Amino acid sequence: MQIEDNSFRNKVQKYYHHTANSYRRWGLDPENSELYSLHFGLTDGMDELTSDDNHNAIKRLTTEVLHRASIKEGMTILDAGCGTGTFAYQVTEDYPSTKVFGVNVSPDQLECAVQSNSSNQENPYFSIQDYHQLSF
Repeated sequence: MQIEDNSFRNKVQKYYHHTANSYRRWGLDPENSELYSLHFGLTDGMDELTSDDNHNAIKRLTTEVLHRASIKEGMTILDAGCGTGTFAYQVTEDYPSTKVFGVNVSPDQLECAVQSNSSNQENPYFSIQDYHQLSF
C-alpha cells in the first residue's frame, strides 16, 4: 500500500498502516479472538493489567459511554474514527435494532473491523471516509 505523506489524513493512514501488527497483538478480546481494541478503559485501581483485565476495563468504558450517550433501540449512530470496530460491534450487540455506521480513514483498521464480523451480520456498516467530509 503506497501512502503519500502530503496531508494530515494521509499521516493518520500511514500511522495505522505501520502499527497494524501492534493492534493485532495487544488488546485481544478473550471472549472472541477476532476482536481487539487499543484504547483506554475503566479500571478498579489495579496497578498492573493482564490482557483479561484490559479487556474488562475496555468493556466497562464502552458500557459507561453507551449509558451516558442515552442510546436507545432503533437509533442511528455514527462511530466517527471507528478504528477496528470494537465500539460499533458492542453497540449492535447491546442494542440490536440500532443502525451503526463506522467510518475511518485507515483502510488497515477497517479491514480488521470487517474481518471481526464472524457472524456475517449486516450491522454495523463500515466505510473508508473522513468524518469531516461524509458522503451521507
